[in-house]
Amino acid sequence: MRDSPQRLPPVAGLARGRRTGRSCGLALLLTVVALGAGEPGAEPAKRRLRIGVPRDSAPLSYVDERSRQVVGFTVDLLRAAAQVGGFEVELVPGWWTLNVPAFQAGRLDALAQIAQYEAPRYGHRLTIVQASLHGVLYSRPDAPRLRRASDLRGRRIGVLQGTVAATHLRENPQWEVNVQTFEQLDRLLEAVQRGDCDGALFTSIISGKVEARAKLRKEFIEDIRYFFCFAFQPSDTAGLMLMNEALAELRQNGTYDRLYYQWVGPVEPRRLSWFELRPYVFVALVTLIVFVAIAVRQHVQRRLLAQRMAVARDLHDELGNRLNEMQLLTELAVLKPAAAGADVLGRVRARLIEASLSLNQLLWELRPESESWGSAVAGLERIARRYLEAAGIAGEFVNRVSPALADKAAPPAVRRAVMMAQRELLRNAVNHGKPGRIDVTVEVSAERVQVTVADTGSGVDPARALGEKRGLYHLQQRVAELGGTLELVRLPAGFTARAELPAGR
Repeated sequence: MRDSPQRLPPVAGLARGRRTGRSCGLALLLTVVALGAGEPGAEPAKRRLRIGVPRDSAPLSYVDERSRQVVGFTVDLLRAAAQVGGFEVELVPGWWTLNVPAFQAGRLDALAQIAQYEAPRYGHRLTIVQASLHGVLYSRPDAPRLRRASDLRGRRIGVLQGTVAATHLRENPQWEVNVQTFEQLDRLLEAVQRGDCDGALFTSIISGKVEARAKLRKEFIEDIRYFFCFAFQPSDTAGLMLMNEALAELRQNGTYDRLYYQWVGPVEPRRLSWFELRPYVFVALVTLIVFVAIAVRQHVQRRLLAQRMAVARDLHDELGNRLNEMQLLTELAVLKPAAAGADVLGRVRARLIEASLSLNQLLWELRPESESWGSAVAGLERIARRYLEAAGIAGEFVNRVSPALADKAAPPAVRRAVMMAQRELLRNAVNHGKPGRIDVTVEVSAERVQVTVADTGSGVDPARALGEKRGLYHLQQRVAELGGTLELVRLPAGFTARAELPAGR
């Protein structure tokens, strides 16, 4: 019996064919999906805007004669807007009569430099202001000056047909201007020169052409301004939003101001803006800081000089005079012992105590810790107690500084006057009163500072002491310079002297 034919190989071949077909179909499906969905994470394509720009509207946009490329403020502004806005721009330079039909036919996405008042007429959707220009009037040098729209009332004003200035005048009949339209610039300028027109009105960007052809007087009309925008199709909301957001960003980061004053600034009135002032503000600020630093330094130097002069005066008046007097007394005792008398040593001792008091107070005044009222009065107390101890006189020091003022800074002039008052009043009491006891009280409040020296001696006659123009007289003068007073009271059993000063001076 013959074996039946083996059919397994064909079956296996069929299975392999089916598997191969399914694999090819799956690969084709994945390819289609990949082509439809794109690569994972791929950025969406940027919007490309075809924008028509005038080719003869310098400095906003014009074709450069050398490079044959369109340049100007609008060109640089659009490129900067595309960079910050994440879209692309294709600039299409052309004449106005060609750009407008191309835009209306949908061959252009936007038009540059469209005046705001033209939007309702054509149904455009306008962006925020792209540029603003003044109206400029050219007139004969001997004609009256016309600087505002109200000055044009009843005047014969020439304009070029189809220009923004011509349309703007017709849109404002309330100005009552006698508008005369010309087709050629030279004819218009000749009419102004002959006196047939009182002036020719343009936008400021045409100034270069006019000034090159006629010697007329140029006046910026303050309240006539032309605002230009980018115009988009009524249905292109996305493009309008892209451009508005980009223009807003350029105004915010300063790019708009930089480009505007680079291109348009030379033909517009030179009004200072923050962009123009920024380079000078830093210089002015540094200069101001330098001047302030110099002034502060000079003030500190003057104060130091005044302090040094005051210390020098005290050294001369107080310490120097006492040392000279001691020198004379000792020389008298050495050279003429019989004429010197028995009290020479006592007088020398008294002058030595006074010199020591003056020196201690001058050194104390120069110490940093004497700046607060608490430390200042504490220093006065130490000096007064040492002086009374050296003089062999009993006494007490009463410190009456308000606790709220103990850590407050004592004004240098007042602090010095208080020190001087205590020194002079103590010396006067020891030398002239021959007291058995001297009490010193220093009182500091928010309004005033008082130094009171009360002794049990005979004291001096107040009128006579002030009339001699010596120690107490000079003290009274210095206290008065600070708005204070000196009070001298002679009692049957003692003498009281009080110097009062304003605390805040």
